[in-house]
Amino acid sequence: MPIDNFFRAGGVVAWPLLAFSLAAIALIFERLVFWSRVNLRQKRLIREVLRSFYTQPDRAMQRLRNNADLPQEELERRRAEELERQRQAEEQ
Repeated sequence: MPIDNFFRAGGVVAWPLLAFSLAAIALIFERLVFWSRVNLRQKRLIREVLRSFYTQPDRAMQRLRNNADLPQEELERRRAEELERQRQAEEQ
């Protein structure tokens, strides 16, 4: 069925259906771009924090606090705090 026949047969209902379908596709694309950027930024930050944690734990913790908007950073920050407590307990 050619597309113009679809809209003639669908009448008034077909046009909002088309509009909402295009909006949904645009939102899906936007979310894919958003989450891919978040994931890339998150991986880079975690790599940097893990590299610097044992030599500069304060700096690593500050980096995690500055990026608390990332989904995994809260988990990593809690883990880093626990590792810092363990390290301090070992030093005593």
